[in-house]
Amino acid sequence: SPPTCGQKFVDALSAVVEGGVNPDRPARERLLRSLPAKWSPDAPETEFADFEVLLITPSKVMGAVVGRLLQKRRFRIVASHSAASALFMAVASRPDLIIASSVQQPIGGVDIARAFAAMSATRDLPFALMTSHAMGHRSLAELPESAAILRAGAHFEADLDAALRRFDLVEASRRPLTA
Repeated sequence: SPPTCGQKFVDALSAVVEGGVNPDRPARERLLRSLPAKWSPDAPETEFADFEVLLITPSKVMGAVVGRLLQKRRFRIVASHSAASALFMAVASRPDLIIASSVQQPIGGVDIARAFAAMSATRDLPFALMTSHAMGHRSLAELPESAAILRAGAHFEADLDAALRRFDLVEASRRPLTA
């Protein structure tokens, strides 16, 4: 029978300990991506494509709603409820796409986008900001040009498709399913 979710984490930890050294960056990224992602009962882990989205939002409700939309596309979701933990997660796992909600405390989504764009370790990672504001709203004035905007509500999926095209991620998002 296949290993349980918990057993997969134990096996990964054992492999690192038995190796006796910290894995290099590519090995660490492969290891982290091989671990089970957060999933809902209607989206078992075996149905996830090898496309990882780091979702940064303090709201568990927003995380669940957006997570379900992304899971419908079979994306692996890694959730972070703070900018600080998201930074470490992004550097460690190098997600295919980072999506952050605009309303967060103590650092807002625009500032999170600016921080990711300013650091050499993360500036090349595709970043999208979820917002309920219109495209030209003054709160988005300092958003880096490299960031995409995902408007909440009826526009979200169309904006997500546009962001995937903009970041040249359409083919990556159609990667084969993991086993």
